[in-house]
Amino acid sequence: MIRSLARRFAVARPGRSDPAPPQPPLELSAVLDSATEISIIATDPDGVITLFNAGAERLLGYTAGEMVGRHTPEVIHAPAEMLQRGRDLSDKLGRPVSGFDVVAERARLAERDVREWTYVRKDGTTLTANLAVTTLRDAGGAISGFLVIAHDVSQSRRVEQQLRDAHRFLNATLDALPACIAILDAAGTIIAVNEPWRRTGNENLFLGAALGIGANYLTACEGTGHGDGVDAGAVASGIRDVLCGERSEFYCEYAVQGPSQRRWLAIRVTPFAYADQTHVVLAHEDITLRRLAEDELRATQEWLQLAVEGSHTGLWDWDIRSNRTHYSSSWKQQLGYRHDDFGGTWQEWMDIVHPDDRERLVASVLKYLRNPYGIYTTEFRLRHKDGSYRWMLSRATMRSDGSGIPTRMLGAHIDITEAKRAEIELRDAKDTAERANRAKSDFVATISHEIRTPMNGVIGMTELLLQTALGQEQRECAETIRTSGQALLSLINDILDFSKIEAGRLELEFVDFDLRQLVEDAVDLLGQSAQLKGLELASWIYPEVPCELRGDPGRLRQILLNLIGNAVKFTERGEVIVRVRLANRGADQALLRYEVSDTGIGIARDRRERLFEAFAQADPSTTRRYGGTGLGLAISKRLIELMGGEIGVDSDPGRGSTFWFTARFNLQSRRTMPQDRRGSDTPIIVHTGIVESAATTRSATHTKSPHPPSAATSLADASTAAPRILVAEDNAVNQKVVVHMLEKLGYCAEVATNGREAITAIAHSRYDAILMDCRMPEMDGFEATTQIRMIEAQTVRRTPIIAVTANAMQGDRDRCLAAGMDDYLSKPIQPRELRAVLQRWVHPRDAASNSTPEAINRAELARRLDGNRELIDAVVQVFLDEYPRLLEQLRDGVARGDAAAVTLAAHTLKGAASNLAADRVVGAAARLESAARGGDLSQAAAIQQSLESEITRLHAALETFS
Repeated sequence: MIRSLARRFAVARPGRSDPAPPQPPLELSAVLDSATEISIIATDPDGVITLFNAGAERLLGYTAGEMVGRHTPEVIHAPAEMLQRGRDLSDKLGRPVSGFDVVAERARLAERDVREWTYVRKDGTTLTANLAVTTLRDAGGAISGFLVIAHDVSQSRRVEQQLRDAHRFLNATLDALPACIAILDAAGTIIAVNEPWRRTGNENLFLGAALGIGANYLTACEGTGHGDGVDAGAVASGIRDVLCGERSEFYCEYAVQGPSQRRWLAIRVTPFAYADQTHVVLAHEDITLRRLAEDELRATQEWLQLAVEGSHTGLWDWDIRSNRTHYSSSWKQQLGYRHDDFGGTWQEWMDIVHPDDRERLVASVLKYLRNPYGIYTTEFRLRHKDGSYRWMLSRATMRSDGSGIPTRMLGAHIDITEAKRAEIELRDAKDTAERANRAKSDFVATISHEIRTPMNGVIGMTELLLQTALGQEQRECAETIRTSGQALLSLINDILDFSKIEAGRLELEFVDFDLRQLVEDAVDLLGQSAQLKGLELASWIYPEVPCELRGDPGRLRQILLNLIGNAVKFTERGEVIVRVRLANRGADQALLRYEVSDTGIGIARDRRERLFEAFAQADPSTTRRYGGTGLGLAISKRLIELMGGEIGVDSDPGRGSTFWFTARFNLQSRRTMPQDRRGSDTPIIVHTGIVESAATTRSATHTKSPHPPSAATSLADASTAAPRILVAEDNAVNQKVVVHMLEKLGYCAEVATNGREAITAIAHSRYDAILMDCRMPEMDGFEATTQIRMIEAQTVRRTPIIAVTANAMQGDRDRCLAAGMDDYLSKPIQPRELRAVLQRWVHPRDAASNSTPEAINRAELARRLDGNRELIDAVVQVFLDEYPRLLEQLRDGVARGDAAAVTLAAHTLKGAASNLAADRVVGAAARLESAARGGDLSQAAAIQQSLESEITRLHAALETFS
């Protein structure tokens, strides 16, 4: 076509007389212009464009008017391409070729020139065009121009590139797959393989030879026969079935022996259509890991099944959406059901739940579904097929969908019927043991009462006897009786304490106390024993030790007396020193370390560990010489542990021992008293009950008397009309003992033999206090106290009632206070304890002048503070500073009906007034405290007014104190 156009273009110009470019005839020009799909450009011999048809305009974006008359390479050819092709043509021809000649030279040489060129459009974009360049010749055969015919091949080139890219992508994808893949045509010939197939070769295949592209896979299989674990002919048959359309897929697994281990492979054959024929994708995949995992899973399932069956565990799976449950065979066997005996609905399951457990069980399940954290655990009963109920422990977990809605609950049931039966038996045994323990405690309490009651007579009468005029021999006999009685009482106390500890019924008190006074009292009590043996007994309290503490002073005193008593007992000469140090101090607590050192017989190392065991002695032979049950240290150890401390001993035989222990106490909330804020760093030393400074010489200390002086004035000396005390006691011996003691103390005593008589007496006479025995015939002390308080509730009177009991078990004091009693005395009654308790509650009165006792006992205050005027002034000032705040707390508590607040405020006021020997304030505060502690605030306002009146009198007395 190009040659025809060229000839017709040339013939149309038979000749010319000037160099004007040839023009095609009109009819040909019209044809060329109408050819819009093909670009046709004609030039003269020098490359000047003479024709630019519509196809060229569409292809290049220029108009014929813009291009006719211009040189063709100027704008429509890529410069770089022109330069490179010019170089190539120059190298080929051996002469320089450039400009338009790069396009036309091959046509000028009569060579066929059809090539792809890069055209540049008017908008600057490029395209790939297939250019055919031919010469235009005149009638004489001379070149009159060139004809360049082009069509756009960009789209086809893009499609071809996309096909190449897709082919590369497909090959890369197949090569990346782990399986060995081959493509078979309809005849079974391999037409493509991936890289794993090429790389693996025979290693994973059952065929005897490696197969590549062009080999027939079916023929190779049929010629192989049976391989290692697979029938190759069956594989070929399966592939043919897929190629023929008889099967949609073929799959088989087989094993081969690799270099180091046996490996599992799978063949999968999948058909696809191509070129109107069925082809297949043949994939060999290594499934060794999967088969090993399946084998392991199978073994695990078998192990789990054996474990479930062996543990008698029943599994269940509740589908919450369908409300159906699947139960394992072991679950059904637990309850005696066969496989088809029990369905899977919720209602069927609820029907066999024990009626008493259903509501609780449903509530627990719903609670777990609303808040499914952790493992669901519960216990309930299910009905066995035989009608009995079995206890089940159910543990489960929940599964939910993506939105958090519960979908499944999976769990297990364990039959715990036998464990529940054992638990019930254990609980019954525990109840039986507790009843026996209570019976034992009651027996101990009864025995305590029965022993202490005659002991009260023995010791009390002996005390009274020793206060009479006796001969030397008679006094020695009476002293022996008193000593023996006190030893027996100590033994009884030890046995009762040990019994309480063993029963776990021993509890500690928490009250305010002064450590310095407590240590002084403990040393003082044993001062006479130490003096009789010629021993130095001293205590050393370091200055950093806080003395205003809150805890159980009675038990602390018991421990100190036991350790100091042992030290005095086992020391023949030398000294016994008590030291108190600060081990640790916090914001509201202090840990104190107590040490009791002696120069006694010492303890061998191999015997120390047994010291704190019950009934243990360091050396059994010492029992014959020194006596003792061996309970003291065991009791002390348990008490110290209750106080948050520990006990130990350091000792060398023949050189003495140091028993030490630690105990934790709360610090009192009120501000520290002046005696705890001494400016000197000198520690406080107490020598047999006398307070001295460390600067005092040892010889001077020993000149002090081991016994503190008695009170400067007794209550009886302060009045001309003795206070009246009612003694409610059924035992005649005890009546005599108590009456004689009271008379010795300056009181007037009357006796009632039981609670009923006490009520009658109080109805007809007014008494300053009642000593109420707790156990009496007809009506005991507890009921009598209750009725007396009911009678007094109709008046403003409240008579102090002091319990007197031989019971020493835990809770006795609390029971007495709860019954309405104000204080507590334990039998045998000691004169010193009786005097102390009566001083707290009973105040002297002058019947002749009807005058009121002084607000402050000046002589007692002077005795307590050793006449130290500076210290007395400081104590007075502290009280004046503190009592307004305490009164305000008291008023607020009474107004709000807050018994706890009233108790605390009254107790604190009582302690503060006690420091001043202000007995009337102490008594009023104690009455209010007792009423509030029992929860009875009915008389609180009246007692409060009385207390405030006494405080007003005390304040006036303190203002003029001199």
